[in-house]
Amino acid sequence: MKTIYFLLFLGLSVKTFGQCSPDTAITNNYLPTGTLSIPAEGFLKPTSFYVYPGLAFEKVITAMAPQQTTINNPIGFPPTISVNINWIRLTNLNNLPSWMSYQCGGQLDPNDPCKMAYPTWSCVSAFTNTPDGKVPMTETPGTIYNIEVIVDADVQTIGTQSNYNGGSLTLFVLDSMTLDLVYDPCNGGKIEAITHGAFNEPEAINFTWSTGESTSQIVPTQQGWYHCLIKDQLTGWEANDSVYVDAIYPSINLQLNTLVAPTTQNNGSISVTATGGVQPLTYSWTGPNNFTSNQSSIANLSGGNYIVTVTDSADCSITQSYHLSAASISENDIANYLSIYPNPTSGFIYLENKSSKNLVLNLTNIEGRIISTITLEINQLLQYDVTHLEQGIYFINEENGVISKKMVIKD
Repeated sequence: MKTIYFLLFLGLSVKTFGQCSPDTAITNNYLPTGTLSIPAEGFLKPTSFYVYPGLAFEKVITAMAPQQTTINNPIGFPPTISVNINWIRLTNLNNLPSWMSYQCGGQLDPNDPCKMAYPTWSCVSAFTNTPDGKVPMTETPGTIYNIEVIVDADVQTIGTQSNYNGGSLTLFVLDSMTLDLVYDPCNGGKIEAITHGAFNEPEAINFTWSTGESTSQIVPTQQGWYHCLIKDQLTGWEANDSVYVDAIYPSINLQLNTLVAPTTQNNGSISVTATGGVQPLTYSWTGPNNFTSNQSSIANLSGGNYIVTVTDSADCSITQSYHLSAASISENDIANYLSIYPNPTSGFIYLENKSSKNLVLNLTNIEGRIISTITLEINQLLQYDVTHLEQGIYFINEENGVISKKMVIKD
């Protein structure tokens, strides 16, 4: 199919085609290879329809014929040529759903309303053709129709040609938009507006609360009813909801008292204090090697991430994570944990776990990419084949970062 793109944009519905006219400041701004420059922002906004099952629909497309375009050269060389266009006629909108029709209303030729020539415009009204004028309820939300604009064109030196691709539009079938206000009384309370079925572009949704606020989430200041109205600016659809706030629980605050990184394998510690909330408060810690505790202060810790959750009697909670840097140990201490030999090597290496715990080791290249993960049980001696590795420098690191050994692969 040959291609001639021309400017398309959606405007508000109008009752008479004579009212459909372009902005006088916009002329010939969408030429594929035209002699006039194309503004960076373009004039294809919007290029989409949004419809809801059960609602009426009517939009007006405004199309402008280009003055020039590039087409395939009939004689083959050069491959393409720039040609002038005398006129374009909209002949079809392919892939329209069965419940939608269109009608032209151009002023170039009263007997041929779908015909246009630069710089004139043609209005094309797209509308529901159902008996009640509404989109059928059988339409499935989430359905997308890609509508092809098909035109005839009279091109200088070539004559009238048919079945040109004049561009495309997209038709989205959306669900009826709804709004749920979700209230969380914990930690000072919050009300969140959750939309369903909207086009879901954040900047397209307007929020209007009974408190005068305009964000998707607010903090209530007292008990009572709160109301929110939302509007999808892309589709014009609105929804509202209300929620009653019957309790606002005070925030739980967590203060870090001490955080001591381990200087040997297991002598780190963390101490926190929680206040606020609805007393009493409980603590729940998790950490490396299946560590758990219900105390506010924990000790005898190795390096890694430790997570504490503080819960009050209203079942409200907060969670905080703390990281302890792994202890650094000397080369002599490393030898007491893990032996690697021969090093350098070209065939096999032996890995021997001399520590009092199982080791999980990552073999990485010099760029830090993990090549394989090796598990060594206590006192295990493992023969590992490295013949598949290229010559270079590699590292064997314990998963918690305490042990790191360099390994050299040679020819």
